[in-house]
Amino acid sequence: MFKITNKSYSTETVLFQKTKEALDVLLLRKDLGFFQLPTRNNLWNEIEKISIRLREKCDDLVIVGIGGSCLGARVIQEIFQSPKSKKKLHFCDNVDSLEFTKLFEGFGDLVRTGWLFISK
Repeated sequence: MFKITNKSYSTETVLFQKTKEALDVLLLRKDLGFFQLPTRNNLWNEIEKISIRLREKCDDLVIVGIGGSCLGARVIQEIFQSPKSKKKLHFCDNVDSLEFTKLFEGFGDLVRTGWLFISK
């Protein structure tokens, strides 16, 4: 406990308040774009159109996200992908040439392979 202007505060209380203030500032920033994602309907519609084209044209989709950028997509895939799915999802999270060689050997037709690059 410590005192500020004759009131006692715990460290947890101050930390919570500072965290809340920082989050409030971030939510007000329109230049980040991230916090406005749920309301950006035009963006969601465009993503849906792209995903439909990818499903029609690709048997394999490679998600490249160096340094952990593909971890979110990997979690979603592990949770929701049906074991019966004929579509294959591959993840590359480093630039190891052996990993890429092994990955390429597993593809059928490269024309039917889509690539998604994620960067933070």
